Amino acid sequence: LQVPAWKRSLYKTLALGYNGTKEQSALIDKLTKLISLIMIPMMVIVSSVLSWIFGMTLRPGWHSTIFGPYFVIASIFSGVGVIIVGMWIFRKLYKLETIITDKHFVNMGYVMLILAATYGYFSFSEYLTSWYGSQKWDAEVVGKLFNTEEYGWWFLMFNIFGIVVPILVIGLPFLRKTNLIALAAFLMVMAMWVRRYLIVVPTLETPLLPVQDTRMEYVHYSPTWVEWSLTFAGVASFLLIFTIAAKFVTIISVSEYADKKLK
Repeated sequence: LQVPAWKRSLYKTLALGYNGTKEQSALIDKLTKLISLIMIPMMVIVSSVLSWIFGMTLRPGWHSTIFGPYFVIASIFSGVGVIIVGMWIFRKLYKLETIITDKHFVNMGYVMLILAATYGYFSFSEYLTSWYGSQKWDAEVVGKLFNTEEYGWWFLMFNIFGIVVPILVIGLPFLRKTNLIALAAFLMVMAMWVRRYLIVVPTLETPLLPVQDTRMEYVHYSPTWVEWSLTFAGVASFLLIFTIAAKFVTIISVSEYADKKLK
């Protein structure tokens, strides 16, 4: 394999003196496990703080004690979907069928199935309690989500593609195929984006004080071209960073793959 001189120099600098000795491999193994353990509480803390910002606000649809675990599960659920989609893309582009096997997709699919069922349960609990309580402002928000003239179709799309489809694809053995799992993960990620939109916009359109003599844009929100541009720019930046990283960083850990081959 011919590697340009500038790449060799870059890799040597980034290696920080790593030569693949037993001591270094053991140290990396310990540090990898330590970082994995640290990332779990960090993820919970970040998602919880965001949920508390919403939950401590006395606004309909946000003031809920379930938002903490709800947001934590949502972040893990979305992350698993992105990983599955990324695995499928890299496997196709770099012909990694022998390394990223169908078993990997099935195992990740099981994780997605559990998270989909958990997230569906939290969603049902949230709207059931809001609907049954029948408080005026909460009832208005729930009404908008079930009204097809407002956000009903978006809400239905979220429930079908974000919860039902992943459960069916993984739960039914004849649908448990690599391409279908990746498609279900992609649809779930899109549905979770819609869900975040539905968390913010209907609530902000339901003020506690009546709004009179104002423009229609202040009552019913619609994104402008600037907002759409910023959204697509964020997605494009994310994809660009991943594409550039794939050119310089190995997609599969070479040291771990070599150890497995030796065993």
